[in-house]
Amino acid sequence: MGKRSVIVIEGTNFKFFEFRRLVFSYKTILEERQLEKINVLWDLNIHTIGLIYSALLLGMHINIIRNETDIQDIFIDFIEENEIIKKVDKNFKMKFYKEDSDIALSYNNEEINEAIKGQLDKIAHVMLGGLTHEWALSLADKLVEITPKGLNHVFFSDSGSVGVEIALKMAVQYHGNKGNREKSKFISLIKGYHGDTFKAMEVGNDSDFHGAFNHMMKETFYINIPEGGMEASDEQVEKAIIELKNVLEKKDNEVAGFIVEPLLQGAGGFRVYSPKFLNEAYKLCKEHNVLVIFDEVATGFGRTGKMFAADYCDFVPDIMVLGKALTGGYMGHAATIATTEVFEAFYGGGDKVLMHGPTFMGNPLACVASLKSIELFEKNNVVEKVKNIERIFMEEFKDFTNEKVKDVRIFGAMAAVEVFEYKDVAKAQEYAYDKGVWLRPFGKYLYLMPSYILSEDEARKLCRTIKEYFSELK
Repeated sequence: MGKRSVIVIEGTNFKFFEFRRLVFSYKTILEERQLEKINVLWDLNIHTIGLIYSALLLGMHINIIRNETDIQDIFIDFIEENEIIKKVDKNFKMKFYKEDSDIALSYNNEEINEAIKGQLDKIAHVMLGGLTHEWALSLADKLVEITPKGLNHVFFSDSGSVGVEIALKMAVQYHGNKGNREKSKFISLIKGYHGDTFKAMEVGNDSDFHGAFNHMMKETFYINIPEGGMEASDEQVEKAIIELKNVLEKKDNEVAGFIVEPLLQGAGGFRVYSPKFLNEAYKLCKEHNVLVIFDEVATGFGRTGKMFAADYCDFVPDIMVLGKALTGGYMGHAATIATTEVFEAFYGGGDKVLMHGPTFMGNPLACVASLKSIELFEKNNVVEKVKNIERIFMEEFKDFTNEKVKDVRIFGAMAAVEVFEYKDVAKAQEYAYDKGVWLRPFGKYLYLMPSYILSEDEARKLCRTIKEYFSELK
């Protein structure tokens, strides 16, 4: 049975949202988490906030209980599982305890911790420049096994943005190696987000992230996603397909690839769209010799209710990018996976070799963390946990309406509430904190993308806090 870390906070009197301005080292938590008991005394104002921020970064679930006491210091106490939590008077007490969980995906997962520690005693780093190691080979084999059939060749890098960058370079060089050097541009979706490196920014379409660099961007062709979500009508899909068709018919001699966040856009608005659109788009792209790239950095590893969003589609993309959850969230690592057709275009040596070589690609520590995370993912049937979270979100928001709310979108372990005006979510974070919940407004959205260890009670509390906020908003 896996373990997860839980924090119970009693007696707070500071503004939780202010921690974002502070920097704090969580070295102590990392070093001491194995101990049954440890006492640490810190100043409240800075270190308490920093500690909570660090706990969030470590992927710990947080429950917050407030009282009105004046607190000067905090006392950290590791307690045994299931010990009764007593009320605290004129003290601030944080209690870290471990409880059994049938899913083990967090930053403080004991099995992933031990896998990384064990690897440190073997090989911490190998630069894959003419070399390899068994853990990179094992991870590549595992990714080929679990991704859609036909994605057979893996290229490692150290972040999702870089993984996307590699996919784009791969698409351009693929065509160049085949004698089509004019094909160097891309089609992507309006409000798409693909990372913050330069080529990734070019195919993104959100000025909130990349506006400062717009004057440097090479041309990208943007089209709308279909309306109607997962249940879009044929007419709604056709409207979006016609838009794609028009670009391809005019520019196919320039277009190397069509890149999308499949079915669920993340940072650009948490918008959901139908796999029927992607099925038809793929056929069009094949007619015009355009590669299809799936950016599954956010959607991969269960977020949508299937292992990959690609599993909803009737085809296999030419290239897929994975990141974020690949290591369970422990460290930067990404994989760009291609079909054999794409791979074979790089045979022949010389200029045909893929021109990219990150120093930390296939890092052994990241590889063993990834292997262990995938093992736990499979062992604990995480996809079913995601479906349960989706069910709860659906139930809670089924009849929810509010004059300030434009839309509510739910897909897998994701829920997003979109408002008409930015100001209507401005105070949501502080409000939620007072209710014992951590929320993050993002533009015009309040969104939930929780850890899969979320309990049913916790999931319902998240949803109800949002509903209560809007019911009290003036």
